[in-house]
Amino acid sequence: MGLLAAALTALFPLDVFHATELHTDVLMTAAFAGAFWLVLLDRPWASLAAGMAAGYGQLSKEAGFFIILALAGWLLFQRDRRPGRLLILVGFAIVLGVETSVLWIKTGDPFFKYRAAGAVQSHIFESEFFPDAGSKVRRLFWDLPSTLFNPLDTQFKLIGLSGYAVLAGAAFALKRKLPGAAGIAVMTLVMVAAINFWPVRIVPYVPAFVLFPRVLAPLFVPGFLLVALAGSALWESRRRAALVAGGLLLVGQLFWIQVNHSRAAVYREHSERAFEFLKAAPRAPVFTDRFTVAKMEVFDGYRKSLDLRDF
Repeated sequence: MGLLAAALTALFPLDVFHATELHTDVLMTAAFAGAFWLVLLDRPWASLAAGMAAGYGQLSKEAGFFIILALAGWLLFQRDRRPGRLLILVGFAIVLGVETSVLWIKTGDPFFKYRAAGAVQSHIFESEFFPDAGSKVRRLFWDLPSTLFNPLDTQFKLIGLSGYAVLAGAAFALKRKLPGAAGIAVMTLVMVAAINFWPVRIVPYVPAFVLFPRVLAPLFVPGFLLVALAGSALWESRRRAALVAGGLLLVGQLFWIQVNHSRAAVYREHSERAFEFLKAAPRAPVFTDRFTVAKMEVFDGYRKSLDLRDF
């Protein structure tokens, strides 16, 4: 089952597309996977290490705090309340304690990271992404299902058939009452709820995250485990059906990987042409969005030969 989950991750269009980038979401997702693996080892030292891995996840990105919530949801559903499991919280508290102590010494505020990120994101989100009630409602109740399941959505290509695979795998595993399936499904739902509804500010309500596909990467840690669990069970009972389902998923994921690759190549070509045009023009301030500024600076080798300004 583990190898199948690893294969699903290797063919995840989002991970393939971002293979040459190191977003903090990648580190957070790796920490989540490592923490859950350590929990499954069911040893005191592993529980402590799992908590520290979860702590590292929130060091890499604020959303990493949800890892400990997902692990707690899984343990509670499993009714695993053994005292040794408290070492998970101890490990998490050790990392969080070191971080907050350093922030307290350096800034005078142990939660400076969260307050600073919250203030910046609240301003950006309200002005750029969620300026009115309608945009917030759309973000909360439409953006996530559209990204996961709507092929016409511009972000669907980075998810590919993964959302459908997780949905089908969860339905199959829960219907067959496969061991461990319900707990993993609960963990998935905890991550979905946290990423989708967690506020950066409560009054007035502002969602904490714009649902860029890479933000959703942690959802597929337990998600692909469900698919692997269902696939393994299907292989044991109906191998022909398992081969057909696996083949369709493989072809579909490769198709979306190719779509992403071809579009990225065209986009890079256009970006390079824009850079060459700006470089050849008389030097003058160029006002654009912060993402374009970042891309042009990469092409420029950070030599500041262009006067790029984020409006």
